Amino acid sequence: MGIAFTPDGKKAYVANTGDGTNVYVINTKTNTVKSTVNLGSTPSGVVIPNGVAISPNGKNAYVTRNDGTVSIIDTVTDKVKYTVICFWGRDTGTFGDGPIGVAPTPDGKKVYVVCQRTNNVFVIDAKTNTIKTVVPVGSHPIAFGQFIGSIPVKK
Repeated sequence: MGIAFTPDGKKAYVANTGDGTNVYVINTKTNTVKSTVNLGSTPSGVVIPNGVAISPNGKNAYVTRNDGTVSIIDTVTDKVKYTVICFWGRDTGTFGDGPIGVAPTPDGKKVYVVCQRTNNVFVIDAKTNTIKTVVPVGSHPIAFGQFIGSIPVKK
């Protein structure tokens, strides 16, 4: 479903919703699957990866999953190093159901996760991998691809 490239263009990370648990890492020079990152499953069933984004420094791949989590993959080892649960308990106990879009800020300090079924955006602190805030945004938001940042314009 989602695809993102490392800043050097050497790897592509592809979320495979068809097999339900894997992110494929493609070597873009040879156009072959370099490795497979298994996200695993939960007691309630298969965890389906959706959106993928790479940190500006190229060290992390962020993968949204239908179980309300974001897996953080180390792009050197291609292993899951952390999973963030999209839950904000400070006020009403908001759970981030249906995360799809994901994008780090250009400075790499925050990661924004669009949760379609709960109508909000979770903001993750990329240094601590914790939820910093939740922004209500209205009915069924969908964001896909690189939705944060800018494209340089030639003058």
